[in-house]
Amino acid sequence: MGSYILRRLLGLVPVLLGITLLVFTFLQLIPGDPAQAILGERGTPEQLAALREKLGSTAPSTYSTSPS
Repeated sequence: MGSYILRRLLGLVPVLLGITLLVFTFLQLIPGDPAQAILGERGTPEQLAALREKLGSTAPSTYSTSPS
């Protein structure tokens, strides 16, 4: 029983890494501006800039995943 659980837990690691990679890739490929989508047409340029900074979308994609 213990070896079964261990095998299942070890098999979980590549699955989680694969899902993480897919989600990251899809988020990078989505067209448009997430800040514009959140704020809509009524968002001011200042609000858009602040939200982009908060979301980390002003940084390159390799840096956007690091915690601030």
